[in-house]
Amino acid sequence: RNFRTMRLYLHLQGSEDEISVVVSVTDADFTLSILKQKFVEAVQKKHQLNLSVESISIQNARGQSINSDNELRKLVSDKDDVFVVRKDASSPASPAPPVASVAATPAKEPVKVKKEALQPAKAPQSNGDDSDDDDENKAFGGRSVWEIAEPLVQSGNFEELENQMTNGLFEDQTGTHLYYFRALARWNLSLHQMAVDDLNRCLILEPRHEKGLLLKIRCLMKLRDFAGAHALGRCLRLIHTKFSAASAKRESWQLQQADLDAVTQIMAEAEQKWAQVRREADPNFKSLETSTLQAAVLIQSLAIIEQLMQKQHYDQALPALLEILNIEPMQRETLVMLSELYSQADKHSHAVEYLMRATLFHSNDAGVRERLAKEFDSSKSYGIAASLWASLLKIPGLNSIFPAETRSKDILGKLAISLRNTGEIDAAWNLIVTILKQDDEHFLALLGYALVMFDRKMYDESCKVALRLLIKDSKNSVVRELLADSVKDTKAYQFLLSQLMLVPRPASGIGFVASTVKDWGAVDESAKLYAECVKLEPQSAAFCLNYVHTLEVLNEHDKAFQALKDFLKRNPTMNIGSLTCAQVFNAISNVDKLADFKNWLPGKDLVDKARRLPIDESKLPTALPADKMYGDETLDLLALLCTSVKLCYAVGALSVIPAIVSLVEPIRQGRPFHQTTIRNEHAYYCCIMQLMETLKMPIVNKQTIYVAGDSHSMSPAWRPIKTTTQEYVLQPLLVTGMKCWHIREESKFYPKVNFYRVVPSAPAGSKIIMMFGEIDCREGFLVSVQKCRYDSLEAAALVTINIYIDALLKLQQEKHYQLFIHPVLPVIDITRPIVTTYNKLLKKRVLETPSLHWLDFFDELLTADGKLKKDYELDGTHIHPNYLPLLERELQKHL
Repeated sequence: RNFRTMRLYLHLQGSEDEISVVVSVTDADFTLSILKQKFVEAVQKKHQLNLSVESISIQNARGQSINSDNELRKLVSDKDDVFVVRKDASSPASPAPPVASVAATPAKEPVKVKKEALQPAKAPQSNGDDSDDDDENKAFGGRSVWEIAEPLVQSGNFEELENQMTNGLFEDQTGTHLYYFRALARWNLSLHQMAVDDLNRCLILEPRHEKGLLLKIRCLMKLRDFAGAHALGRCLRLIHTKFSAASAKRESWQLQQADLDAVTQIMAEAEQKWAQVRREADPNFKSLETSTLQAAVLIQSLAIIEQLMQKQHYDQALPALLEILNIEPMQRETLVMLSELYSQADKHSHAVEYLMRATLFHSNDAGVRERLAKEFDSSKSYGIAASLWASLLKIPGLNSIFPAETRSKDILGKLAISLRNTGEIDAAWNLIVTILKQDDEHFLALLGYALVMFDRKMYDESCKVALRLLIKDSKNSVVRELLADSVKDTKAYQFLLSQLMLVPRPASGIGFVASTVKDWGAVDESAKLYAECVKLEPQSAAFCLNYVHTLEVLNEHDKAFQALKDFLKRNPTMNIGSLTCAQVFNAISNVDKLADFKNWLPGKDLVDKARRLPIDESKLPTALPADKMYGDETLDLLALLCTSVKLCYAVGALSVIPAIVSLVEPIRQGRPFHQTTIRNEHAYYCCIMQLMETLKMPIVNKQTIYVAGDSHSMSPAWRPIKTTTQEYVLQPLLVTGMKCWHIREESKFYPKVNFYRVVPSAPAGSKIIMMFGEIDCREGFLVSVQKCRYDSLEAAALVTINIYIDALLKLQQEKHYQLFIHPVLPVIDITRPIVTTYNKLLKKRVLETPSLHWLDFFDELLTADGKLKKDYELDGTHIHPNYLPLLERELQKHL
């Protein structure tokens, strides 16, 4: 069960405060009834209203009733507002923004309402020519937004103003002033981020809404985004000079001179505060302003920045782009590059901010607005995205690059998918059908069709269309994920297989689909598909290798070993040098179940056991000449043999390993397999071979402490340790190639499947040493910082540490494990500084968690000058088992 702690912010209509409630529930148990109950309890405690669960209903922001738990969970995951409405009332009783906010801190004190209104200018008197509010009259039965809003602003009744504007938005979601005045209300209620969200919607509809820009600047100052406030202030002054000052007609949203003076003052304050922040980070920083000469040089450097972007050196490109933006705040290419930079870093709110600025001067630029729509889609703000896609159909010059008909279909397809994601299935379906009637091969329309079919649980149909789309675009992540999700249905799987069997050389297509769905979490189905490949092409070592590895992910080691044996038996003459499959098969033919070859019993000596296996040592194989390299198929066969050693070691069939090693060593030694496609299998083989040399046999039957980890869990595996009262043997729970990042809640990548198939296989109540995180340190953090996903290595590390600890606590709650957290091992020289930083942060987090135990020996692995001690060196990547006395000492403290 997946537990989450959510903070509910409940704002009751007509109240001047905000109630904050912390709720801990499982995803499975988060239901409409629970939300209603929590709301009633919180409001009754604060306001003593006559409310009951039966007297209220739940609605979304469009006023539509939420009638199922799945609809509610989707709103929560999208971080949309949820409204609680009295069943006998026509207006929302209590907007509760945002339901899904997660917090680890105690509930805060109620927010005090500030009654400092940002007074708008009087609405201009209509002379019959102004149409400024015509589109919004429908929200209030013919009355203008200004007529409703102005008295409430003057009286300071911002709760009612927010309520009225929300009601208006139920009727008209394209009302510029509705969003502006609700933002004004929320500004005065100290809900600054919510105000910014509304102002973004307002500025999409009218990019030069000067009052909206000024209010957003004020909000950014409250949110301490001083650089953003300063840049937006420059934009506002430029817009006023270029457009408003030269316009004969005055719009209600334009600023007067007093407002412009306020902008100047805010900019000066923003500059001062941002400079202070920058000086704290960089003592050499001088000013936000740059000379004209420097400006010209920086703008000319855009070509260099573009090269940095292409090489993904985003951390180097970012400061230069920000400097250019400081000089030329409306420079289109700079704003677009910044949005691209933040988009690839999954910081979509930042990307939106820069694209919003680009729309100020380039409001009819279809390219900018299309990027903006994509970013709102990526940030799951599907409603705003849908509005933008719809507006793109009206922009002049939209079809300047592509034929009008093709371009319109593409925009309609994107609009349909955004509508589907908001839950507007019928509206999406109508658009999809319209497009497909004109073009039954249109990619986006077919994708929308497949998504709707999946929503309606017609998985065989979604699978069929997803397969068509995969052929068109094999790298499309939405298509790949949809296919993997669909194929988990039995009927869909059978349909998929039947279709793949119709193509020439079906094994190739089946193998490609197996690899695709495996990456997106359909590992059981991937294994079945690879089994079909093996049947179709029984001589292919590549298909057998993929099948074996997929079974490893599923923790089915015996089945994997049997598949390997069957391959050797089917292909007796296949060879590596002079080593044939028949020789290897003869060496392991009597191994039916790997667990039977665990040498747990006293007197069963490993070497003697190995010698009893049927090997003719006088006929050991020879390799190819040193100047010849093995081909791909031969490499795959060697990878299979290396993997057989890994399978034996993982389950403790240690007595089988020497026989395989004696055959493989002559044809392996002295070749650069670390530079080939089988480097991972070869690395496991070499590490295990060295570890076997240090094992002391026999291993007697002892109690078990499990060691869950990536390849580093092999070093302590199958070794005895003692406490004052008990002897144990360390048994591995091997999870190949897993980063802590892989087990985040939204991930579907197969290492996560591997983790949850392997680790929970330990009996309830087991003692488990957890040793993950090394691959995050080696491969994840520096790249993430370079791509600007995180501001620092520490920030990146904390994200993965929190993912890791949360997953462990859920396992502990379900299985009552006693968990010991092993520090990441500092074996590799180049990553040791990162590992050191990571361990400090991990240790702190573990010590703050009472149910977890930190194994505190990291510093003792290193010399005074920070290098790994010689006694602990093994192969340059893994640690020598000589470190086990340190591990044993730390375990004794907790056992």
